[in-house]
Amino acid sequence: MLHTVFLIILSFFAVIGFLDTVATLIETLSFYRVDDLSSVTIKAKLSPKPKYLSFILNALLLQAEKMPFETKVVVDGSQLSEQDYSKALEFCFENDNITVEK
Repeated sequence: MLHTVFLIILSFFAVIGFLDTVATLIETLSFYRVDDLSSVTIKAKLSPKPKYLSFILNALLLQAEKMPFETKVVVDGSQLSEQDYSKALEFCFENDNITVEK
């Protein structure tokens, strides 16, 4: 009985892993079908008081790095407080592909 339950759970996670691999492969191939793009800009507008500012900026940067062509991230910091804006600006100085606008 325990062996059967273990096999069912293992099969469930194997199917999820396979479907995730297929989805990632389709996403990657769809980027390579686009020949007309030379660069992409991702623009993100942040809420006035983001809880996890560095996490959000890192996630945006990782999304930009996944793309197979030149990608820049522009963050709209017009609603940020001075403290959050300075943190975002410091993060942008450390990373080349991301900028923050006021």
